[in-house]
Amino acid sequence: MADQRAELRRLLQQHKQQSAAVAPQPQVRVTDKLAKYDVNGQLNCIICKTAVADNGWQQHSVSSQHTNVSSQLSPSALLCLLPATTAVD
Repeated sequence: MADQRAELRRLLQQHKQQSAAVAPQPQVRVTDKLAKYDVNGQLNCIICKTAVADNGWQQHSVSSQHTNVSSQLSPSALLCLLPATTAVD
């Protein structure tokens, strides 16, 4: 019985080590002011109102759709869309 417990502990420890070795790396979140994550963790462009893949933000930000929409917005409209920031003295 003690041998079985020791073997079980060894196998569990081995499984934990193997699981830790193949654990995925945490994703880096996009921090652009025009990018916003919804409650489900989906990245969205606030001016195009479209869903964007996390790894596709760079491509989206230079796409013709994004540049056309951003060029049509006035500076005051763009400021209204951006999240409020706090001033630091």
